[in-house]
Amino acid sequence: MEKEITIKVKIDLEQINGFDDIAKQVANQELNRSAFIKCVEILDEKMTEELAGEKYLRAKNMNYSRNGTTPFSILIDFGRIDLNLNRVKSEDTEDQPKYKTVIE
Repeated sequence: MEKEITIKVKIDLEQINGFDDIAKQVANQELNRSAFIKCVEILDEKMTEELAGEKYLRAKNMNYSRNGTTPFSILIDFGRIDLNLNRVKSEDTEDQPKYKTVIE
């Protein structure tokens, strides 16, 4: 018999400057690599939605638009992790790089 359970993870968004900060918060809660990957995926999607709107929704009042995904590899305390992060495109390219990932 199998039972699905949910594990809560608390991430302080104001204390995030990069992947290392996310990894430290996950590790402090005695969680593992899988929890870290899931946190990054969820945070990436939420932050992308804030900048560029929901997936498949053509928001006209946003400064960014979704522009696919990009492979990203990081080395942290949990080891080397390969991620596929959302990429956004700046509609105003003068003061911003044209393409970027939300979490860097």
